[in-house]
Amino acid sequence: MDEAHLERVTLGLIGLLKARREELGLTTWQLAEAADLNQSAISLLERGKRNPTLDTLLRWADALDFDLGEALQKAQREAGKRARS
Repeated sequence: MDEAHLERVTLGLIGLLKARREELGLTTWQLAEAADLNQSAISLLERGKRNPTLDTLLRWADALDFDLGEALQKAQREAGKRARS
């Protein structure tokens, strides 16, 4: 997997997590509290200014009751489609 593809997958995954947060009507502050994460870190991640660790992704997804494995597969498929177009 090349670096550009990895970046597309990461951004896609973060986009899915952000969309789920918004769907639930949570602020980044509320998510940070539920996931035991720093609010500014979530904000930086959602704006693509920082790369997430696996621990962060797992906490984030768990707080949103979100299947991280399924989201990762979707992000990979979408990244592959974007690379081919």
